[in-house]
Amino acid sequence: ISDFKALKELPKCDYISVKIAVGMPCLIKQLLSLDYIFAETLSYVYVVRLPVLGGVQLRMERLIHSRTANASERKTIESYIDAGLFGTDRFSLDPVFTLQQSANRYKGWIGDVLDDNGELHSIIFQENCVGFFLISKESGGLFKSILAGIFSDIAPPGLGALINFVAYKYCFANGAKKVHSVFSSNNIEAVSIHAGLETRLLHQHYVFVKHNVSLEGR
Repeated sequence: ISDFKALKELPKCDYISVKIAVGMPCLIKQLLSLDYIFAETLSYVYVVRLPVLGGVQLRMERLIHSRTANASERKTIESYIDAGLFGTDRFSLDPVFTLQQSANRYKGWIGDVLDDNGELHSIIFQENCVGFFLISKESGGLFKSILAGIFSDIAPPGLGALINFVAYKYCFANGAKKVHSVFSSNNIEAVSIHAGLETRLLHQHYVFVKHNVSLEGR
C-alpha cells in the first residue's frame, strides 16, 4: 500500500493485513484512524557471500549437515509447527486466531513453495532431524531463504544461531550470487541471528492489521 486511496478501496473481508514502507507517518496516522493496529516490522536483508565462522560456531557447524527432507522428516517438521514452533508469528500472537490456524498457515506456505519448485531441507545432527530450512531459487543467481526453524528440545545448545548459515551455505554451494531473507521484529532471536551473518538491509515494511470480526464472533 502506498496511498490512502488504495487503502480505502480494499475489499471488505474478515481480516486485512497492510504492509507499508517505513518512513510514511501520514499513512500510518490514516491507518490508525481506520482502526488498524500495528503488528510488526519486517526487515528484508541479503548476503552476497557466506560469513566466516570461528570458535564454538565453527566447531558446531562441522557437526551438522543438511539434506533434502524426506516424507518422515517433513512430518516431523510439521508436528513441531503444530506444537507452536513459530510462537512469535503475528498470527500466533493474535488472539482472534487459534494456534492451529497459525500452524496451518506455515504448513500451507511450505506446500506452496514446494509446489513452485522450492526445496525443504532437514538439518541433521547425529542422524536426527533437529531443524529445517525452506528455500527457493529465482533467476539471475538469486536464492530466497524463506523459512527456518530449530527443534530446541533435541538440538544441541547453540545450534539455533546457525540455521540461517546452513541455508546460506547450501545456496552458495549451488550457484547463488545473492541470498535474500526476511525476519520480524517480534522474533528477537531472528534479529540476533541475522545481525551475526553480515546481512545487508534491503528495505523494511511496517505491518498493520484489522479484524472485521470479533473474538466472540469467531
